[in-house]
This record gives sequence, C-alpha cells and structure tokens, in this order.
Amino acid sequence: MLLEDFIDYDGKKIMFITGSGISEASGVPTFRGTNGLWLNHDIEEICNIRNFNKFYDKIIPFYDGLRLSLADKKYNIAHKFIADLQKNYGTHRIGIATTNVDLFHEEAGAINVHHIHGNITELILNYKKPNEHCVNIGYKPFDYTSLTEKCKPNVIFFEESMHYEEGFKKEIYSDLLWLLSNANKDVIIFIIGASNQVIPFNTWLNGCQAKYYNVNPVSYNNEMNPIFRFPHEIVKNAVDSIPDISLIVEEHLSK
Repeated sequence: MLLEDFIDYDGKKIMFITGSGISEASGVPTFRGTNGLWLNHDIEEICNIRNFNKFYDKIIPFYDGLRLSLADKKYNIAHKFIADLQKNYGTHRIGIATTNVDLFHEEAGAINVHHIHGNITELILNYKKPNEHCVNIGYKPFDYTSLTEKCKPNVIFFEESMHYEEGFKKEIYSDLLWLLSNANKDVIIFIIGASNQVIPFNTWLNGCQAKYYNVNPVSYNNEMNPIFRFPHEIVKNAVDSIPDISLIVEEHLSK
C-alpha cells in the first residue's frame, strides 16, 4: 500500500495532506472558490453518484474538460518543496496524501502519493459491469464514442463508497482513516489548502495524538467554529507558507 512504509516507520515523521489550494498557484481553480470549477454547474448533477445515469451526458464532458485543461499546467514551488523533502528524508519519514485529482505531486518528483479523491487521468471502463476496470488515459484527447459501455472518471463523487487506486478497488477514506488512526506524537501533520468542507479535518483530527497545522490563507478558528478548532495554524497560502513549514520540519526531524 502507498503509505505502508510511512505508517510502519517508528520515529519522527511528517505527513502532508493537500487540497485544491496548493494547486492554485499552478493556475488550477479550486472547486468551491470565487472562480471555482463548480460555479456554473449543479453539483448534484455532475458530482453525485445517485445522478450518474441521469446526467451522464453532462458528467463526461465536465470531467474530460477538466482533464484536458491540466495538460498545459505545471506543478508549482509548493509541490516541489514537498517532493524535495521526501527525496531528502525518504518516503518512510515524509508521507503525502492529497484530495486533488491532478498529478502535480508526482510530476514534481514525489512518489507513494495517496489520492484520497481519485485521479483525473484515469478512466473506469465498462462501469458497473462484470468486466469493469480502470485505465490511465493521461492528458491526451480520448474518443468516448468508441466505447460500447458507459465509463466514469476515476474521481470520487458524493455518496460514492468505492474508488480505484493502484488498479484495485477499495473503500474511500479507508487509507486516510488508517493513516490518522496511526498518527502518534512523533507525527506532525500539515493540512495545506483544504476547504475542510468535504473532509472536515478540524473534526476528524480532534483528539489526534499528532501535532497538526492547518495551512490556509483564511483562518478556520473563528466564532463560526467554536468547538472544533485547529490548535495550530499558518495563515498563508501554500507557496508563502514554505519558510514556516520548512523550519518546523527541520526542527522536528532533526531531534
């Protein structure tokens, strides 16, 4: 499994969990932001598995358009910073999980990246049929008219329970929950650029033994959120937070 060597390592380590905010500097809009990808679309139509068959003709163009739009985009300094840390310290000490469906972490040089919400370059063929399987189609145009059965982008929809990773089907969030349940006091977790709406990390991490930071240009600790607060915040965007994160990482891993 992608995070197995990280979880099995008995020592000080760092976990990066990234959201769409880390890819903004690469020119990729977030889903929910001011110019978000969902702004001109009904989320229930294009991102709820209950409506997959009903709105199939809207779903496929939307996700295919997103996939093709990433072809000329490139990873940014924040992705490279994390990838370089992993190269320097090893995958057993630097773990990476992302809710993003792009491959910027890998393109920056990272490996063993757990894609919590799937991978936009992958397509599930013969969807819901006995011969269903997942293939990588990259960023090149794909001829959907050649298919005799429905397909589905390997991106997790609302109310969906399973997804493909490394060619195998597994329960969504199983690896993330496995990771968080094994995060002890030797672990520092950075949640970078996440909206905390689909996955409320401030709730999921409440009571976690690990020290965790929310890295976001907007603070989540305010009067609207009086119960589940982040004990540590870096109120900066992903790129501007690099010096702060670097100091914390070096201090933690050098002990």
